[in-house]
Amino acid sequence: MISFFNKLRSVFSFIIAKLLFSGIVIILLLGVSGILLRWQGLSPMWIDPLMRHLVLMIAFLGATLASEKSLHIKIDVFATLIEKLPHSIKKYLYLWTQAITFIIASFLTYASYQFFLIEKEYPQPSIFNLESYHLVFIIPLGFFLVTLMTFLKLFDLKHLEKNEGVND
Repeated sequence: MISFFNKLRSVFSFIIAKLLFSGIVIILLLGVSGILLRWQGLSPMWIDPLMRHLVLMIAFLGATLASEKSLHIKIDVFATLIEKLPHSIKKYLYLWTQAITFIIASFLTYASYQFFLIEKEYPQPSIFNLESYHLVFIIPLGFFLVTLMTFLKLFDLKHLEKNEGVND
């Protein structure tokens, strides 16, 4: 069962990494084309809003990969204090922090979904004849991806082995 979650997490990370790379390439291409088109006196109105939403999407994809590597939020003072603790305490502290991170990420997913529902109730026109709530959906989706990765990380027991540290 645990190897299933580890395999799922690695496949999920691979897909997220490819989407992140693709999003960065798309933003670079849109940025260069926007600059070149402005030199020619053309300025498509949709490039700037699309790039803003793509940057938001890339930020969430990056946060998802950071949570997979346990690099999302770290306080260095606590990290040095934790290193001095015995291994038996470190493994429970690791599970505890992952569980707390999962709970907070779940709350943020729920709150952002509520924001999406409010935006859907009062839609505004946006680019490509989309309503604003279609683009705002990036936020709950992004928090959901971080929450899912944190959940899958709960089953990553390699951090609990005796020879490896919690923060490796």
